[in-house]
Amino acid sequence: FQQLEMEYSGNDPLATLAIASAKQQLSTLATKAGLTAGKDSLKIKSDGTLTVVSGDRKATANYSYIPPTGMIIISLTNGSDTIRVSATATLTDGILCLMFQANELIALAAQSNPKLKEDSLFAVAETLSATYPGITVGLSFK
Repeated sequence: FQQLEMEYSGNDPLATLAIASAKQQLSTLATKAGLTAGKDSLKIKSDGTLTVVSGDRKATANYSYIPPTGMIIISLTNGSDTIRVSATATLTDGILCLMFQANELIALAAQSNPKLKEDSLFAVAETLSATYPGITVGLSFK
C-alpha cells in the first residue's frame, strides 16, 4: 500500500475545491482505517484470487478482470455474506491504482461498519459523494 487516492471527473468548480480539500485529509483517513503505507499490501494472483494484508488483518477474495475496460470485480465472502465491488485498475510506472466509485464504496463501508456514520470525516466523504457524482476513491500500490 502506498496511499489513498481521490479523483473527480466532473466540472463543478465548488466540487473541485471540496475535493482538493478532502484530498488533504486522505492520510488521516488512512490512519483511521488502520492502513500503513509501505507495510500493508495487496497480492493479485493469476488464479483469480487476491490477498489483502493490513497489520494483523488478512483477507482473501476472488476477482475477475476485464482487460479492455480495466475493470476489476472483487467478491469477498464473509460467512454467509458476499460483498461485490468493482473498481478501475490502472498500472502506471509500476504503481497499481484501484479506483472505486465513492458513493458505492461509502455505502458498502457504512453497511459493513455502522459506527463509521459517527465519524465526522466519514460524514463529509458521504456528503461529498452524494452531492457530486464522479468522485472516485481508491488505493495505490507499488
